[in-house]
Amino acid sequence: MIIINEIEEMGGMTEAISSGMPKMRIEESAARRQAKLDSGAEVQVGVNKYKVEGVKDKIDVRVVDNKEVLKKQVARLE
Repeated sequence: MIIINEIEEMGGMTEAISSGMPKMRIEESAARRQAKLDSGAEVQVGVNKYKVEGVKDKIDVRVVDNKEVLKKQVARLE
């Protein structure tokens, strides 16, 4: 079934969102794609195939202290 038709049958996008259908579909699609990448069935150039030799992957990860953010937001609101 075409997704837009399924949404219409549910009563529109508001009803679809309320049911969690779009989020579920996105999660399913992401899981399928990741499985294809992990198995090598799908190629993502530079990630799982055709990597440049001698280049180290450096990924900067931002770490967020959620408790500290909450504390600061509450202080601002007070």
